[in-house]
Amino acid sequence: MSSSGVIVDVAAAVDAAAQGPVLVIGTGPPTTPDLRLLVPGSEVGAIADRLQADGFLRWRSRWARFDRGAVEGAQLVTAAAWGLAPDGAPGADELFTDARLLPGCTHLALPAPHVVLVLTAHELLLAHGRLGAEERASAVAAGAADGAWDDAAALAGRLRLSAALRLLRRALDRPDPWTEQRRRREMVRALATHPRSARRVVVTRQERPAVVRC
Repeated sequence: MSSSGVIVDVAAAVDAAAQGPVLVIGTGPPTTPDLRLLVPGSEVGAIADRLQADGFLRWRSRWARFDRGAVEGAQLVTAAAWGLAPDGAPGADELFTDARLLPGCTHLALPAPHVVLVLTAHELLLAHGRLGAEERASAVAAGAADGAWDDAAALAGRLRLSAALRLLRRALDRPDPWTEQRRRREMVRALATHPRSARRVVVTRQERPAVVRC
């Protein structure tokens, strides 16, 4: 994780503007050019106003500053925009339940283990069954927490992601990535098993949560 002034500034601005948990769902620089944050829909306006006041410029869901060399900033994503659930829908608010605050922060947090599993399952579906090494490691660690899979199954049911979660579990059952033939077969199985769960909006792929300090 980059320790650049831009990232410190954006983390501090978001943490100060938020009224509730904001989830860090991206690895951030240098792996990606910005922090990716899952934000409650009701919080987007206040956070955007703060970033603008602090000199960040907006392009779609991304905010960046250009006055410190490397272009870094933040991407604000809501559950609705990411295709997880409409704001206020069953399960949407639960994504922020039991979030683990980052050191020195009051609102920036990492998702709870069962939420990590659900988010990874969603990512797996959007990536058409491709699971990266970092995502796999994150899901394995999350799944080792007590009750994580049971809690994830309950949340996935409310978000219509049950087929995606089962897809993730089958992927984790194998130590090696699926072959292309197996991957296609698993995707067909997910679509056939629960079409409403599996047919999601295709959006930009996210990365596993990263450690950020305010």
